Amino acid sequence: MSVLFAATAFASAGALSPASGPATAPGEASPPPRIRVGAYWWDGWFEGSPYIREPLTSEFKDREPIWGWRDDSQAAVDMSIRLAARYRVDFFAFLWYPQADWKFPGGQPSGVMNNGLKYYLSSRVAERQRVGFLLMIAQPPKASDWEQTCRLWVHAYLSHERYVRIDGRPAMFFYELATLADRLGGPGRVRPALDTLRRIAREERCPDPFLVLRAQRQEARRLHELGFDGATDYAIAYTPTPGEHSFADLVAAGRRQWASYVGRKLNYIPSVTAGWDGRPRAWMKKRYYEYWYRRSPAEFGAFVRDGLAWIRSHPQDVPAVPLLMIYAWNEVDEGGAICPTRQDGTAWLEALEAAIRERGRQ
Repeated sequence: MSVLFAATAFASAGALSPASGPATAPGEASPPPRIRVGAYWWDGWFEGSPYIREPLTSEFKDREPIWGWRDDSQAAVDMSIRLAARYRVDFFAFLWYPQADWKFPGGQPSGVMNNGLKYYLSSRVAERQRVGFLLMIAQPPKASDWEQTCRLWVHAYLSHERYVRIDGRPAMFFYELATLADRLGGPGRVRPALDTLRRIAREERCPDPFLVLRAQRQEARRLHELGFDGATDYAIAYTPTPGEHSFADLVAAGRRQWASYVGRKLNYIPSVTAGWDGRPRAWMKKRYYEYWYRRSPAEFGAFVRDGLAWIRSHPQDVPAVPLLMIYAWNEVDEGGAICPTRQDGTAWLEALEAAIRERGRQ
């Protein structure tokens, strides 16, 4: 398998096609394929957002991005695109929500969570030719809206020249099987719904989507039976006790997750968690916000190097030209953001770039 964006886009950016690499002399082994590094983008940072509140804006004000708490503007998204290109982030994975499925307390429709995607698509900065995108479906549509939404996905996104592709197929992530099954009317309707998406793609002459599930371990056993082509993760932060923990504990959780896919040949796309500290969301009263991890750019960079090395040493378990996901670009209130902040500047992006440069991806 291979991962590629549109060849024309890469040609215009002066970059190698993802399926290609440095020329080799006859008899020489081909160099390993370049690993594409992507960052998850969650878009709760709009005017009137219930997430922009204390204690985030007071006790944790050092996490404020350099463009401010809100990123619902063309200028803010353009800045993110430029920074991603500068620091070797190959693509954003935008968490996608239905346009009008519910309303926030301030009256904003659920589609406001797609602002980053909207401004990415309307961006005119030259660096967008070097930064692709894909969708992670965080909130699937209702069963009654499924076919119509599939047509939207295919027309507006999966056919786009900058959309990330695996083996020539547009890669589409799904955040949670349980939510998908619930929205569709039961687990038995998941496979037929995915088949409908594939049918619509064929009708529109779009390549067959490469469907990836953020799978729990028990779900991974049924991955292909359910109709998915690969598996991935989002944040990986499992700790049984509340309170503060070391970044080494976070790394250990990630490594255990990666190890669970060894030998299974499931086209696994590993994730590196840049941090986890959801204390600003204590108002939500969720257990997973009762524990947190210390972190530093140096520790994060070492974790990225581990992820790249793991991919290189397990080629049978990942796509032939693989992806490495980073949690996350802008999850500032959950403590996993790598975007520039007023306190740390670009330290996290510098650590990422250094790790990529050290390991080498060509």
